[in-house]
Amino acid sequence: MKKLTLKHRNSFVRSTMTLAAVALLSVFFTSCPKDDKEPDGYAVTAEDVEGGSSSIKTVKAILDGDDLAEGAYKNDGFTVTLPVPKSSYYEEILDGVGVEGCMLDGFYAYDDDDDEIGEFLHAKLSDDGDTFTMAFYIYVDEDLEIDESDEYFDIYISAKKGWTILYVISDDEDLEEGTFTTKKQSDLRWIYSSNSTRAGNASSMRAAAAEKIKNLLKQY
Repeated sequence: MKKLTLKHRNSFVRSTMTLAAVALLSVFFTSCPKDDKEPDGYAVTAEDVEGGSSSIKTVKAILDGDDLAEGAYKNDGFTVTLPVPKSSYYEEILDGVGVEGCMLDGFYAYDDDDDEIGEFLHAKLSDDGDTFTMAFYIYVDEDLEIDESDEYFDIYISAKKGWTILYVISDDEDLEEGTFTTKKQSDLRWIYSSNSTRAGNASSMRAAAAEKIKNLLKQY
């Protein structure tokens, strides 16, 4: 198991939180998520997805632009089981430590013609709008532990080899501080944002936030 220490506050964290918050503020849909590790993969299940569409037929998990897994969209929900990614997708996500892995691009909606028509975000937003939590799905090829804090940020990562969820949390309206953690967060919602109604280009902002997380991890 790799044990790492925090060297310094990283400006990428602040950028990540800003982008993720804007993405969340652009949509207002809710559902209840369930995530369970299974012997043959990591099953991600969403139920009662509010804001969904009858046009959605398939949900695909996308990794580095490629289809990783998929499942049918029915009864306002879906289940997609994430397999172990091929090693060709891995990159050294922790500089000089040898831990490799990857981050899922996200979960995307497809219609009968297999055209991508929207995406699903796994997140929650407080009633006052000051606190948000957004989930990112990451895979690591070794167990990983990080438990460090400074005056601005707390980072708690405890990940076994395989898939895990990294939560980005901010409780500051100016996004000057926050938390990165793998500790399970309650009451997250699955948010569907269609291409036609997506406000503030939530998809591209989420992608940018994910890239910032990758850059942050490389600092350790």
